[in-house]
Amino acid sequence: MDLVVSCPFLDLEIKKPKGVVKGDYRSFKALLSKSFFVTVGDFVSCSAVENGLYPHVMVVDGRVEREKFNFKPPSTYWGIKVVNPRGTVSSRAWRAVREALKIAKSGLRVCLFVEGEEDLMGFPFVILGDFGDKVLYGQPGVGVVLVEVTFEAKKRAFELLSLFDVGF
Repeated sequence: MDLVVSCPFLDLEIKKPKGVVKGDYRSFKALLSKSFFVTVGDFVSCSAVENGLYPHVMVVDGRVEREKFNFKPPSTYWGIKVVNPRGTVSSRAWRAVREALKIAKSGLRVCLFVEGEEDLMGFPFVILGDFGDKVLYGQPGVGVVLVEVTFEAKKRAFELLSLFDVGF
């Protein structure tokens, strides 16, 4: 079963930032150095590492704004591969997120390699993450968005996902 974004209203709603927006990582560095955090997207993950921040989980698909992007995660990261078609959060993706969080919470760093598209993968991390975890993703033309996992953030993620069409 996959969750599929199908209507223009939902597409526009999903593109709105869901957290604190900053131009780059420098303003988040102190906060993230003390937090469990996830990066979703190649550019955001690469920028974190270049700024000396090593996400507990990074999610990449080899593309930035649909263009090929060459980022090699540090060799110390445990790799998980998953297929997740564009515009979806597949059931396989949900399982991979759960597995990545479990491994990362045990102390290892994880890179989730997505074959397809990772754009919506922040939703499962917010819903399945622990309160206080941070999820970062890039907002094209705007900057880095930081979402702290709170009751309200989980509720909003559930509300948006409830608008998706469920496909089989």
